[in-house]
Amino acid sequence: MELAITKMAEMHHDTIEGMTQMHRDSLSALDRKDERQHVEREGMRDMLRRAIDGSGAAAQNYVAPVGRSVSEASFLAGNAPRC
Repeated sequence: MELAITKMAEMHHDTIEGMTQMHRDSLSALDRKDERQHVEREGMRDMLRRAIDGSGAAAQNYVAPVGRSVSEASFLAGNAPRC
């Protein structure tokens, strides 16, 4: 009888150890996934920053195209009448 109880206790111990290891493995996989997503998000932010920096002059020229190709420019605010 004592042998059966000891064997059952060992089986329970092994089961708990296995479940604990599975939980650790699951947490480790989630940590790796979070790290990959962080790297991906940072890459996307960097790409967006570079795109904004690279197109800054084009955006300025689109909004206020003053230069050699523009002979006249006027800016109106609100409901100001046109002259």
